[in-house]
Amino acid sequence: MVILALVSDGSQRTQLEIARELDIDKTTLVAIIDRLEKDGLIVRNVSERDRRVRIPAATPRGVEVKNQVAIARDAAISERLAAIPASEHAKFHSMLWSIVEGA
Repeated sequence: MVILALVSDGSQRTQLEIARELDIDKTTLVAIIDRLEKDGLIVRNVSERDRRVRIPAATPRGVEVKNQVAIARDAAISERLAAIPASEHAKFHSMLWSIVEGA
């Protein structure tokens, strides 16, 4: 779903740019995009700058699926965070960001 989120954020990225941003092999990305396209979640548009290049974009159904996944993700996170006292949430988020930024 990360790829679906990337192609629905309003930025136009080539398949190569997406592969580099996610640090995954171009061949692996193409297989994933093929599946998303087959499922009707993504379309590949021809780049205005280079007709040989394709720009993946989310379809309306793809945006809907991305939104549903985001809602489910947020609900799951909230459920797990319920075990942490509300007064500790900011501290917990800060610790998580320090881990992310350190990676």
